[in-house]
Amino acid sequence: MDGLLKRIKIFLVVFISVLSLLTIFGIYSPLSDTIEKEKQINFITAAEIYRDSVQTFISISLQDANVIASNYDTKTTLRRYWEGSLTQAEITAYLNVSFSQNMALFDHVIYAEIGANDLMLSSYGNPVESYTYEDIIYDFYDHELIPLETMNVLRVTFPITMNYTNIGYVVIYFDLTAAINTSQNLTLELLKNDSLLQSVYAESRRLVVEGKTLYVHDNHTDYVGAFNGNQIFYVISINNANLYGNSNSIVKYSVIALVLIVIISFVIFNTLVYQKAGLIIKETNSQKDEISQIADIDSLTGAYSRSYFDRYRSAFPERYSKGWMASLVMIDFDNLKSINDAYGHLAGDAVLQSVSKLIKESLRTNDLFFRFGGDEFIIILEDCDLELADRITSRLNSEIIKVGESLPYKVSISYGIAKLVHSSDLKKVIYEADLNMYLDKKEKDKKEYDLFNV
Repeated sequence: MDGLLKRIKIFLVVFISVLSLLTIFGIYSPLSDTIEKEKQINFITAAEIYRDSVQTFISISLQDANVIASNYDTKTTLRRYWEGSLTQAEITAYLNVSFSQNMALFDHVIYAEIGANDLMLSSYGNPVESYTYEDIIYDFYDHELIPLETMNVLRVTFPITMNYTNIGYVVIYFDLTAAINTSQNLTLELLKNDSLLQSVYAESRRLVVEGKTLYVHDNHTDYVGAFNGNQIFYVISINNANLYGNSNSIVKYSVIALVLIVIISFVIFNTLVYQKAGLIIKETNSQKDEISQIADIDSLTGAYSRSYFDRYRSAFPERYSKGWMASLVMIDFDNLKSINDAYGHLAGDAVLQSVSKLIKESLRTNDLFFRFGGDEFIIILEDCDLELADRITSRLNSEIIKVGESLPYKVSISYGIAKLVHSSDLKKVIYEADLNMYLDKKEKDKKEYDLFNV
């Protein structure tokens, strides 16, 4: 036993002496580098979560603008104006009420306007910039960052269309301040691809961590990228003092602590470290999964969200191989607005939830179901020709009508179908299906009108 204790003492003396010498000559540098790398990875993770929250705000803003541009009453009223049954004064008076009421339902709207041709018919809030009609029609289905002195503004431009014809436009400006000011240690700056962005690259040192690039300055570090589907660049920054803290002291104290406890608690220490590391990784992955779930799934209906559809559309040309085909079904609820007006929005939400649940349960695992905006949905039926898609959707509508038999109001859908192949222009296919859906709704309205006259 004495011999064992003597050997342990010698081992400890030699170990501590060698470790001290190696520490003096920089043995702790790898540990320091590891700690710094972990902090850099944590910064990248936090920056991506921060970026995703702003991306979600932008996606929701696009959905809100699409809801306004797709409003059926607005479309119908603009069409009557185009057909000459409403004067400019009459449609302006109508929109001054309905447009303002609609815009008041959405958060963070600074200014919005609606018009036809080069004539602005109604507005909401205070103007942000001079935006000509030529610029408006050039920017249809687009959004852009408008940097102001006191805030960053997101401008969304949408056409109002009916039967292949642009009958108007809507422009909405959203205040990004609330989305940007959500992190304590991180700061976010939104830039266009201009000299300010180039200076971030030119005046920094590039550092690649786990395949991600950081731009290191004297007193801060930047994480740079662009939001999906546009030329809005983000620069997420953290002060180097907050990023690294007193890393050298941490390393030195860690080495001293390691020397003191390496013999009596080496196994326990490592077990706890790995358990803690596993817990941190699990919690981080859980947070990332939750954020992805929020961004990809519509919370009301359980369908894929509009932001997920936009990513699907961007990746569509590379997603499928030659020979792939499907049918794209555009669905619109026939009288959801009447239900909302008569029974309240909770009743309308209940209809959306129950019908969406019915649709999801009726689809195959490889079919896709998206909430396109408001009460408009898109279904992509893979390996399904137009005739079969029509039978499937017609059967769905019959089941939906049965759901409404026990309710005090009628529940049904109108739908349009278009063929989709691997080389299709998805935007054109959506437009074709939307037109067919409109024709289906128009035919239903005509039948109800004829029945009423009889």
